[in-house]
Amino acid sequence: MFGLPDSTVVLTGGLISTSYVLFSNLGMSQIGIIPLINGRLGEFHLPARERAKAWSLYFKQAAPWTIGPSVVGAGLNFAAAYMTSSPFIRQLAITAGITGLTIVPYTLTFIHGINLQLHAINNEDKLRDVPESHPHAKQVGQLTTDWEKRHWVRFVAYGGAFALNLAALLAQQAR
Repeated sequence: MFGLPDSTVVLTGGLISTSYVLFSNLGMSQIGIIPLINGRLGEFHLPARERAKAWSLYFKQAAPWTIGPSVVGAGLNFAAAYMTSSPFIRQLAITAGITGLTIVPYTLTFIHGINLQLHAINNEDKLRDVPESHPHAKQVGQLTTDWEKRHWVRFVAYGGAFALNLAALLAQQAR
């Protein structure tokens, strides 16, 4: 395909997918809704009820755009590992695929509970007519801060999958 070995084309697809996950999350983590509602972009007063709603809207849209390409990138890396005759490239591609998939158990273990709590606060409308000093209002700030800190850990997987995928592609091209 395209005059290139099939494994090169598949590794390129994996690299596109892993780079999307890495760099889109990096951008969102620097100037997206989470830094905004956590006050990292400057003073921005938003009631806890609106912060919970903003987070919930963000999450519903962002989750598929992170998980989907991570799974696709991993699948493409596994396919490239099967297609290549090089044991070195195979190992890089398999490791890239596994690394990209580690976001799933990490998220389920360390972030999913926070997601559920924020969704519950938003869906149950626990913050209606509640002053900002109320424990539920304070809980939103703590949960979004904890979520953000734990999200940064996922960059090890995002960056690792990208770097390993890139190394496999470069090794394939050097053959």
